[in-house]
Amino acid sequence: MSRIRRFFARRETYLRHLREIETGTIEYDSHSDDVCLAPGVTLTDAHIQIVLQRPYLADSWPPYLRARIGLPPLRAGEDDDFIERFW
Repeated sequence: MSRIRRFFARRETYLRHLREIETGTIEYDSHSDDVCLAPGVTLTDAHIQIVLQRPYLADSWPPYLRARIGLPPLRAGEDDDFIERFW
């Protein structure tokens, strides 16, 4: 029974981190001198692992941050607005 609880706890944590990445915007926190997803939500290794698995989540991130976590930079045509690609 404890294995099931641990599995669901890990799954809930993963989904919470994924939700924070999807809804958060990258900000610079001057108090902690670090990059945050939102006020009070620091960018952790768990967030970075999720982004490395799903690179499209970091499309709106600044190029220096993408390079810092190991993602390739976006090509010039890929950073346009989604609608602009089809018109």
